[in-house]
Amino acid sequence: MQFEHIRVSFTVEQASRLRQTAERQGRTVDEIVRDAVDAIEDISDEHRRRAATAIVSMNAPVDDWDVMKRQIEDSRYPELEGWRPDGD
Repeated sequence: MQFEHIRVSFTVEQASRLRQTAERQGRTVDEIVRDAVDAIEDISDEHRRRAATAIVSMNAPVDDWDVMKRQIEDSRYPELEGWRPDGD
C-alpha cells in the first residue's frame, strides 16, 4: 500500500479527541482519519437514494408543520407538554 502525505490542521480539541479515540481503539490517528475519509466516500448517491426510498416507504403520518413542531417539542420536553410562550 502506498501513502501520500497530506498536512491537515486540527483544533486542539479535535486533535485530543482523535488521540483519545485512537488510544481507546488501539489504533493510530492515521488509521482513524483514513477510515473517516473512507466513510465519507461510502455515502454514495445510491446509498442516499435507498435511504430516501426507505423513509418515504414508511408511510409515516405527515401533518401541518405547526402541529408537527409541537409534537416534536412535546416529545423533547414532556414536562412542558401543551405549554407555549404564545399561549397556544
